Amino acid sequence: MDNEIIINEIVIPISENFSEQKLDSLKTLALDIEQSIIKNNNNIDKLIKENSIRNNVKKVTWSQSMNDPIAFVSFKLQKDLLKSFKPMMEFM
Repeated sequence: MDNEIIINEIVIPISENFSEQKLDSLKTLALDIEQSIIKNNNNIDKLIKENSIRNNVKKVTWSQSMNDPIAFVSFKLQKDLLKSFKPMMEFM
């Protein structure tokens, strides 16, 4: 049977024409969310509702992660580790 992980994803909206100042404020927001999760005993459900543009909790198997870059990286992380990812457009 495949190993399975649960990914709690907070998706912060970024407009197409964003300025460096706006991007910096979003980075600050992401770090604030990360610190809030650490300080509030991983109360991620509340933070997803308050900050995410969609409620995104995924159960992913190793096989499924072959087609999902975020899931693939997530499988390599320690349990309960928080990680911020840059927008996909920066990788193109």
